[in-house]
Amino acid sequence: MVRPFMRTITSTLVAFSSSRLFRLGSASLMTAATRLGRARLSRSAHPSSRCVRSGFTPARQPTLHARTSRLAPSTSKSQANPAPQQTLKTILSIVVGLALLAGLAPASAQSGQGMNTTADMEALAKALRAGGHVIVVRHGATFSNQADTDPFNLANVDKQRNLNDKGKELAKAFGVAVRTAGLPIGKVYTSQFNRAYETAALAGFTNIEKTADLSEGGLVVTPDENNRRAQALRQMLATAPNKGENDILITHKPNIIDALGKDWFDVREGEASIFKPDGGKYHLIARLQMDDWPKLTSLGK
Repeated sequence: MVRPFMRTITSTLVAFSSSRLFRLGSASLMTAATRLGRARLSRSAHPSSRCVRSGFTPARQPTLHARTSRLAPSTSKSQANPAPQQTLKTILSIVVGLALLAGLAPASAQSGQGMNTTADMEALAKALRAGGHVIVVRHGATFSNQADTDPFNLANVDKQRNLNDKGKELAKAFGVAVRTAGLPIGKVYTSQFNRAYETAALAGFTNIEKTADLSEGGLVVTPDENNRRAQALRQMLATAPNKGENDILITHKPNIIDALGKDWFDVREGEASIFKPDGGKYHLIARLQMDDWPKLTSLGK
């Protein structure tokens, strides 16, 4: 997504570079670009000493906002064409602002692949032991050469895309990690598809309830029904679990994207998004890959 966006910016700059306005203000442009480059290099050259690689990405509030310039209304013929220097500054501010927005987007909803601290993982473990969270999990890893060829008959498991060996292994490890870490689990809901239910069953969860609200609809249900399921998932995220418990929802990528938006376009099989319901709403706490749950077992005890 960022690369096409940056190519658009680059083509704009190339076209502008041949104009008279660019030649008049090239010194200012180069100075601004140099300062921007130095600032980004300085930031990347001095990472936080507390950072360690982990599968956990804590939610952060956006800290960058795009700024757009205000263009004064044309009041006279002499004001119709702004001075070259002012025009250059306006275009430069827009380009730089958009470039920053594309390259420095906040990581609040990005997949757990970045640099994170051990303290963050420890805080997550403590929070989950206290309960009060809803954990949305995309089903475990599946066979990429299988498809749901009989979606109207969900009892026909052989005609579905099912968990592969890795998916089954990680589902079991996920359950072991949850119990070893002492994380209290309350209600467990899954899609009606076998890959979602089997993820919960292999994890060792009990009292599993299948629901159409978490089932992948795709083209076999109406757009209205897909929208209803997205709203149902959001409502489940906003519903607080019983005191001292964490509820688990196991569903599919399309359901997650429909309910939560494009920031979850990269959600992986087995990935969990941990939410905290709050007054009928919910906010993201973290995103965690399935093979990273064992890291919580020794933290925060």
